[in-house]
Amino acid sequence: MIGPLSKRSWLLLIVACVLVFCVNLGGARVLTDHEMDIGGGARQMLTDGDWLIPRLGDRTWLEKPPSLHWLAAMSMKISGSSDEWVIRMPSVLAGIGVVLLVALLVGWWMGEKAGLVAGLVQCTSLYVVTYARLAEADMLLAFNVVGALVVFVRLQGIGLDRPS
Repeated sequence: MIGPLSKRSWLLLIVACVLVFCVNLGGARVLTDHEMDIGGGARQMLTDGDWLIPRLGDRTWLEKPPSLHWLAAMSMKISGSSDEWVIRMPSVLAGIGVVLLVALLVGWWMGEKAGLVAGLVQCTSLYVVTYARLAEADMLLAFNVVGALVVFVRLQGIGLDRPS
């Protein structure tokens, strides 16, 4: 047991997420306009060495927080590529994180089976499937919000003493 779920349940959730989020990740479609802004800003960061403010050419791009640019640039640097799947990988990882955190929360409150089901439902919900496969800030924001909820619940001890 790792937390409220068994190792087998965690592994099942991770495998389900990888299958749902990663199959044909780079070949499904070309980058959207927002994804091009993220990828272009990340490439510019790597080229210029200026990691503080995202830029597209000569103009600054401050419409969204720069964290996704930073993660996309790190992904590009690690892989040595700027393919679509590389730019989308931070969103995939954030999506997997959201699924695991939801399973953790529900597992604390309702037990392992409910946590596993909640994680699988989260993994296959339309919003998560859509935005975990796009290099847009939505999934990273969702991960941060759910992560903050997990910290809050854990610090407050909300629902951690389950009745049998």
